[in-house]
Amino acid sequence: MSLISLEMRSEFTLAGQLRLSLEEREVAPPGPDEVVVRVEAAPINSADLALLIGPADLATLGGEGTVERPVTTATVPDRLVRLAAAPAGKSLALGLEGAGVVVEAGANTQHLLGKIVSSGAGQMYTQYRRLPVSDVVPFPDGVTAAQGVSAYVNPLTALGMLSTMRLEGHSALVHTAAASNPSGRCSTSCASLTGSSWSTWSEAPKGGNPPSDRRHPRRELHQPRLS
Repeated sequence: MSLISLEMRSEFTLAGQLRLSLEEREVAPPGPDEVVVRVEAAPINSADLALLIGPADLATLGGEGTVERPVTTATVPDRLVRLAAAPAGKSLALGLEGAGVVVEAGANTQHLLGKIVSSGAGQMYTQYRRLPVSDVVPFPDGVTAAQGVSAYVNPLTALGMLSTMRLEGHSALVHTAAASNPSGRCSTSCASLTGSSWSTWSEAPKGGNPPSDRRHPRRELHQPRLS
C-alpha cells in the first residue's frame, strides 16, 4: 500500500524569492530490493544550506500558507540573484542524509524490517523515503536514529581526506579554522584510529589574548593516540 509523505522543498523563484514549503508526495510500495524508511532524524549540514536558504536574506523571512501547510519566504538581494539562477523555478527536495526505521521491506529485504538504518541518498527531509537496499546502512541494536543520523557526510569527508593524504604519501593533515567543524572533529577521531597526526589552526578568539606573533595563527599539533 502506498504511503503519503510530507516532504520539505525549496524553490528560488525567477522573481528572486526563496520559498520553503511542505508538499505531499506518494511513496509507492518497495520493490524486491528496496525498503521504505520512516525518517526520524535528519541533520542540517553545511552543504544543505545551499538549497535550504542559499543567498536569501534571512532578515526578510516571512510566512504564508496555513498551519497545516506553512510556507516560509525570504528575499534574495538583487546583487545575489545570479547565485540562485541555476535552480530558479525548480522545486527541489532537501536533506543530504538522515536515519529512521524500516517500516516496509521488499521480498529480498525482509531482514531489515523494523531496523534502524541511515542513508546518504538525499531527499531526507521527509516523513517517508523509499530507497534501494544498497543506499541504507543498518545500525547495531540499541543505536537510535538520532545517534547515527550524521553517519555519511562528515565521516566520509574525513575518511576521504585521510585516505587521500596517505595515498599521496603525507603523514599529517592541517585543519584550518575556516573548515567544517564537524568534519574537523571526525578527522581527529579517524586520525587517531589510523595512527595519523593532524594539526588545527585558529586565530585568537574575539576579546581574548592574541598570539605572541600576530602574523601567525595559533597551532596545536595532535599526535595519534592508539590503544
